[in-house]
Amino acid sequence: MMSVPRDLQPLVSFFQLAPLFNRPAEFEQTVARIHGLTLLAMNYLQTSVFENHLLTGNRFLEAYRQVMAPKENGSDEVSPEAIADFIQLTLSPQYEFGTDSLQRVRLYSQNKSFDLFPFFLQKSEQLWWLISSRPGVLSYMNSAEETLHLDHNHLSFEEVLGGFLDRGWYRVGLRALEGLPAQKQKQFENKAYSAHCFLGCDHYKTRHYGEAVQEFEKAMRIKASMPQLYYNLALSYARLKSYPQAIRLLNQLNRIKPNQAKTFDLLGDFYFHLNEWERSMIL
Repeated sequence: MMSVPRDLQPLVSFFQLAPLFNRPAEFEQTVARIHGLTLLAMNYLQTSVFENHLLTGNRFLEAYRQVMAPKENGSDEVSPEAIADFIQLTLSPQYEFGTDSLQRVRLYSQNKSFDLFPFFLQKSEQLWWLISSRPGVLSYMNSAEETLHLDHNHLSFEEVLGGFLDRGWYRVGLRALEGLPAQKQKQFENKAYSAHCFLGCDHYKTRHYGEAVQEFEKAMRIKASMPQLYYNLALSYARLKSYPQAIRLLNQLNRIKPNQAKTFDLLGDFYFHLNEWERSMIL
């Protein structure tokens, strides 16, 4: 039986990982995942680094390893001792896990408390941690390596989905909303619309204007009467120097909601960039 570093004891005992002691590889992967998800819930790690690994395959350990200690000499080792050192660095030497009155898993560290929902769940007196987001389902696992799949029929699906969207995990939430039956799509329409809008704004802020256009257009296919969405999409096209497309959108908005000063202001600017000086000045 393997020995467990002292700094891992609070994590190991709370999540009941003793059955994995005799399988070192599975033990190390599970500890790394639990600690990595804890750091995500604390906003210690950048969300975008791990979103792709939750969406495209089980490469979470690879992403965690790169954050813990960048590869040196091609080493892929993730030992309990190395994880224990990383835990002490990120969670402090005195940390513990627990559940609150709402049965939410929490981390207590340095006189602070962190809500770990929705990365961790307590259901049927068992603890579960996130393993993937796939079309129509969010999947979790427990220490017995059993899986819990939350699809649109599950009572907790909407609450857990809202938890990810509230934390800014828009792509994870949108993946779970893919492929819903028609009668359910209307129920989650507002959440899908908001997620596309917020994700588009995130892309715009990071100057990924092509990706911003894609998200705003998806939002427009859900709701096509929101003025701010037209402005956001037009500005994204303008950043790509697609001024005719931006002008087309604003003219469309002007028919839906006429005589808005902001619409004329932006149209004037876009025509200016097309060297149509007279039209620009009139607007």
